[in-house]
Amino acid sequence: MTKYEKTVAMLEKKFSGNGIKLGLERILRAAERVGNPQSFFKSIIVAGTNGKGSVSAMLSSIMNNAGVKSGLYTSPHLFDIRERIRVEGKKIDKKRFLQIVNILENAGISDVTYFEFLTLLSFLFFKEREVESAVLEVGLGGRFDAVNIAESNICIITGIAVDHIQYLGNTIEKIAFEKAGVIRNRGIVISGKLSKKAYEVIEKECKKKSAKLLLWGRDFKIDSLVSNLRSSVFDYMSEDFICKNIKVPLAGEFQPYNASLAITAFLEFLRLNKKKKKGIEIESAIQKGLYSTKWRGRMERIKLKDIEILFDCAHNSNALKYITSYISKEIDKREVILIFGVLSDKDIPKMLSLLNIRGLKIIFTTPCNERAFSPYELKKVFDGDGVSTSVIANPFDAFKEASKKSASETLVCIAGSIYLVAPLLQFVDRLKKNDKSRKKLVKNFDFMNECVE
Repeated sequence: MTKYEKTVAMLEKKFSGNGIKLGLERILRAAERVGNPQSFFKSIIVAGTNGKGSVSAMLSSIMNNAGVKSGLYTSPHLFDIRERIRVEGKKIDKKRFLQIVNILENAGISDVTYFEFLTLLSFLFFKEREVESAVLEVGLGGRFDAVNIAESNICIITGIAVDHIQYLGNTIEKIAFEKAGVIRNRGIVISGKLSKKAYEVIEKECKKKSAKLLLWGRDFKIDSLVSNLRSSVFDYMSEDFICKNIKVPLAGEFQPYNASLAITAFLEFLRLNKKKKKGIEIESAIQKGLYSTKWRGRMERIKLKDIEILFDCAHNSNALKYITSYISKEIDKREVILIFGVLSDKDIPKMLSLLNIRGLKIIFTTPCNERAFSPYELKKVFDGDGVSTSVIANPFDAFKEASKKSASETLVCIAGSIYLVAPLLQFVDRLKKNDKSRKKLVKNFDFMNECVE
């Protein structure tokens, strides 16, 4: 193992016992020990149940194309922990990553969670690189999430649905209240589509803090949408700005919606910071920024020989409905095999109800995470009509079986937890490069050593 690989493994082992612990006391104490790096730049905080990562990536890309030096902090990562921390679109390099880990360790930063440690690492890196603004994706909730200690006057709430009920509450109102915790006094709030109950919570918090609320469908919208499995083209419209024929190279009808949130946040950033740019430059930054956005594992299509594979990190019921909608359209045209696995903290019955698509073939499997829900229990709980189900606990073997069964026109979908999508996406990437070393690929998943040949 390289020094970098050893350090990443050490961090995972060191903080694994801390789990998820909401609260700002630990991160505030730790930040003070290293000079409160989060106070050296302005941030845009992105909260919401789904779409946070895509919106964050789009916004950061637009800002970089506008000449605004932007940091980007997202989670979780697909393949490499450094994906979480970027400046001007580039991952933190391994050498600097190791150096900042040493800085934090020398400062005695140990009484924090894994997420809090990485958040602080990103703050130090952004301060060092003198970013003009950092786009910070909330890890969980908002009010007590580590990124919420950052200096911020703009926040995005992508949408609110029921998820993580053991941490955020079991009603829309309670979850909305937690996410509203990112709203600042006299700040700007850009909100996606909200239910009536969620809207009332967000509106109340905005009034309480004299914050400006910009609501999707009321203050800005998309029009003339044309979408397919490779990209989308749409027009953006607000009261004082129109941008036409915007192309987003990310699949899914929801991506233009995500893009509209990013565009609105960018426009508000320019207004707030009095960046005087001509309209054509703003439009160019939006067009180029969105067109160059890359966000893997979200309705991502890959052709492997004669098999079409569709990857989607649909980790909750709200996200899953998009890929199941697509499957419903395809099922009458060709065979569809779904490899599905999910974590135990999700609304399992609701997610399974979305998979009840007549003619679908489902292989239940195990995400590479200790919180994985048993695939045998998934099969037991699933109540489908005209759906073929089986269990192959090892995800690599599940993919192998689906590939063997596939006819030339078969669509193989891999959906559910990011901890299922990520290793299989990496596996397929390696297969495309003729690297069939499964041992190297799965070495970090100790509890799944049985899949090593």
